[in-house]
Amino acid sequence: MSPGIVAALFASDAARIDAWRAVLDEHVHIRIGSREPALGFRSALCELAVFLAGVGSFGGSYREVWVLSDSTVVETEIVCRARKGGHTAVVPCALVFRTGGGPKLLDVRFYLDPAPVLGGEQA
Repeated sequence: MSPGIVAALFASDAARIDAWRAVLDEHVHIRIGSREPALGFRSALCELAVFLAGVGSFGGSYREVWVLSDSTVVETEIVCRARKGGHTAVVPCALVFRTGGGPKLLDVRFYLDPAPVLGGEQA
């Protein structure tokens, strides 16, 4: 997989739905955390829109990027929007992107660490 797709996504602000619209294949499969998978472009965009509504920023800094034959794994973080009277959580996240050899993302997986949200963050 060309890491150019992922670089373009993060360069155009991965917290914006328009950035995702430009890189998703029409037959995309996406799964965010333990949520049910979304299949197809329209369903994936809806799932992403719900998720991104709670995101203040996403992928501001890469920690690690691994490129395999048809996959790219990105370790990054998501900053959640503060809820009324709440605090802002920084959630570690690993993303797996696959193209299946095509020019756009065919499979996207978000693996999120719930510890900062559930009170398990380090002081």
